[in-house]
Amino acid sequence: MSGYAGEEREELRLVPDKVFSSIHAITPEMLAREGILGVAADLDNTLAGYSEQEPSAEVSAWLAGLTDAGLRVAILTNNGRARAERFCQGLNLPFVSNAGKPGRRCYREVTRLFGLAPEQIAAVGDQVFTDVWGAHRAGLRAFLVTPLNLHTHWFFRLRYALERPFIKRALKRAKEKSS
Repeated sequence: MSGYAGEEREELRLVPDKVFSSIHAITPEMLAREGILGVAADLDNTLAGYSEQEPSAEVSAWLAGLTDAGLRVAILTNNGRARAERFCQGLNLPFVSNAGKPGRRCYREVTRLFGLAPEQIAAVGDQVFTDVWGAHRAGLRAFLVTPLNLHTHWFFRLRYALERPFIKRALKRAKEKSS
């Protein structure tokens, strides 16, 4: 950090509110304790691998568990409409495709769709520079999960390396809170 307040605030927008090993560690009970009433879940590498066209039984059960608990749930993806529509077909969930994360528009759309205040919604995703940053820019809580597929391509290795300091900061903050 350079010490400039604006830069520090922007850096903090990249720090997830919570970090999880997978979506399955995010339970309705935990969300209720956090005051979360809605979940905007990323699709690729969060709910399904890039080549998976339909949700697995486990992902379907997790999403159903959230809605059964009274939470509002939507899929929020930068992917195209056809991919989102096919994935959501049997889930009976709304989706926002071509979202343009980390832009604010898609998060505002979810906020309107749910009829909730931004701070009552958790965006769940696998990327700091799109999911976390975008959620925070729009006032939502940002929950980061470990990507389903840790790619070996140089671009993904670089991105994960650049994300590591922000994840470490979130984990340190969580440890300090629990002490």
